[in-house]
Amino acid sequence: MEKFIITPKEDKSVTMTIRIDRALQEEYNDLAAKTNRSRNELIAMLLVMSVLRLLNKQAQSMKKPTRLSRFFAVMLCPDADARGARSWECTPRAS
Repeated sequence: MEKFIITPKEDKSVTMTIRIDRALQEEYNDLAAKTNRSRNELIAMLLVMSVLRLLNKQAQSMKKPTRLSRFFAVMLCPDADARGARSWECTPRAS
């Protein structure tokens, strides 16, 4: 009989605490209700998109993607080719 081995789950997420204006929190509450997503999920998505946008500007000035821009493009668009020359141009699919 084979041994049943359970390996530790790899947790790639971290917990952060931020302070935001109450009005912004209310906007996130409204958006979360409209999209059936948690505020946490929305904030994480928008942080990734903000970093990707910054990296896009940098990559466009260099005319080639950086490793980080490819990483974020693949995070947002799993179907994107991480090795592709212009993978940072990926547009996230609507959920």
